[in-house]
Amino acid sequence: MTAVRRSQRLAALALVVSTLCAGGAFPVLAQKVPSYSGQVGVYVPERTEAGTWDGTWYYNSVTMKMALWMRTRRGKVEVKVRYESGRGPLAFETDWTGAASYYSDAQPASFAMKLGKTGPADIEGTWDWTTRYRSTSRTETGKFSLYRARDGRTLVVKFNEYELVSIRDGKTARVTTAPVWTFLKASKREALWDEIPF
Repeated sequence: MTAVRRSQRLAALALVVSTLCAGGAFPVLAQKVPSYSGQVGVYVPERTEAGTWDGTWYYNSVTMKMALWMRTRRGKVEVKVRYESGRGPLAFETDWTGAASYYSDAQPASFAMKLGKTGPADIEGTWDWTTRYRSTSRTETGKFSLYRARDGRTLVVKFNEYELVSIRDGKTARVTTAPVWTFLKASKREALWDEIPF
């Protein structure tokens, strides 16, 4: 392969990667993380002070759809969350405190995404999600950093601490690999769920 052809292929590959990153085609991960096929590493954008928190943010993957509606009231950022599973009929929406109580398979469940310390471009918060079924339970807890990136229309939710504990038929499974999600801004206003371009 000639040097010219090699440089053309590298340029084409760089264009594809930059297009995917700019379009938010996949969530970005903060570090190399274990997967079923080994270690996976994906680019994470840097923080920026560009943009604002207020508006509608969305995340879409094979396993879930999630929207964050954010607003600032009396100097404090508030969040409302809607989640829909891509694997089954699970959906819920929180109030403006980020908390929801709902039923899943006729069993009570709870979710809370609480925002805490807020800076010009980042917010610290906690995550607590508990579901129970007839013979199983699932508890997901963590602490995260949420920050704007790129041109201010990308929102990264990076867990600094994370634990998922599942109990099924008396057997416990524990996951501590911290997820990172990249949301895109759908609107500067509080858009309706049906208006979000998932």
